[in-house]
Amino acid sequence: MPCHKNLVFPRTPQAEPVSS
Repeated sequence: MPCHKNLVFPRTPQAEPVSS
């Protein structure tokens, strides 16, 4: 799921913490 969000929000600040 984190990988999918990273692709959907590559620039969103929320995707950064979620991906990490």
